[in-house]
Amino acid sequence: MISSADFHGTTKVVDLIVEGSWIWPIEWNDKFPNLCVPIIEAHRDDDLIWRDSKGVLTDISVQNIWDDIRNKATKVPWYRLVRFNQCIPKHAFLLWPIMLRKLKTQDVLQAWDVQGGATLNLSCFLCGSQPDSHSHLFYECRFASDIWNDVKIKVVLQNSSNIWNGIIMGLIPIAHKR
Repeated sequence: MISSADFHGTTKVVDLIVEGSWIWPIEWNDKFPNLCVPIIEAHRDDDLIWRDSKGVLTDISVQNIWDDIRNKATKVPWYRLVRFNQCIPKHAFLLWPIMLRKLKTQDVLQAWDVQGGATLNLSCFLCGSQPDSHSHLFYECRFASDIWNDVKIKVVLQNSSNIWNGIIMGLIPIAHKR
């Protein structure tokens, strides 16, 4: 849009305003219908501010912008299992869809007909005994079950369940601990 309007990377906002009006292509008015023309004061340094969705002006920061544009919902009970001070962001990013049972397992992909008519091998890549699914991947697969049982011993959770909901419910009360 910018280059087709004969603007370039060094064009400044002040270059797009003449006598209090935007001098950009008319079709941009449809794309940006409520964009107010800023008041440019030559003798003052620019201030970067953010007008939030309630119309309040705040300092511009990633946190202020994120807090304004993100969908806000109540915290899920397992929040602290995924997000905590020492969490590894990549792990938290992967664990969130796991907790929501939104992994793209073979059963989900089959429902979407991703193979495009071709036949897929829907057996579990770990044990080969049955198609993988969220349930199979995390507690029905004997390979995953063996790993979970070893982990339970190492973290002193031998009495913990081997079923997904039981595991989560058992971990929630201790999620605040280091």
